[in-house]
Amino acid sequence: MYHWMTQAEIQRFLAHLRREERSPGTLAKYRRDLLAFAARLPQGGRVDKEQVLAWKEEMARRYAPSTVNSMIAALNGFFAFQGWHGCRVKALRQQREIFREKARELDKGEYLALLAAARRRGSQRLYHDADPGATGIRVSELVFVTVGCGCRPGAGAL
Repeated sequence: MYHWMTQAEIQRFLAHLRREERSPGTLAKYRRDLLAFAARLPQGGRVDKEQVLAWKEEMARRYAPSTVNSMIAALNGFFAFQGWHGCRVKALRQQREIFREKARELDKGEYLALLAAARRRGSQRLYHDADPGATGIRVSELVFVTVGCGCRPGAGAL
């Protein structure tokens, strides 16, 4: 079955997301993804499952799986809003990486040099931010880390 994706329908969907109190960043991303998909459609904006699958394959060749999956989420949200359930596609399967690639790891010498540089600068915060590096903590989680570790007094001082 064919459907037609128009600018007016995209705007209607974005207005719905605004009413659902989605963040401005989400709205901008969905708008960008929907318009990029619509630009690839044949004249008139005709959409069917085969076109969506071809687009998904093309995006999978160009982008990381997490990026493609975020684009698919935008399209699937639009299709569900429109009631075009037959156009929805599954997200790409992603294998979780337990360990990071070797090229992105610091070797022991680099790690110790980083700690020494923090110590030389007198930056206790930088020193302790770098210290949990081997634990796999995310950079975004560092704001929740405090210098006081509950150890004996002075144990964590530089």
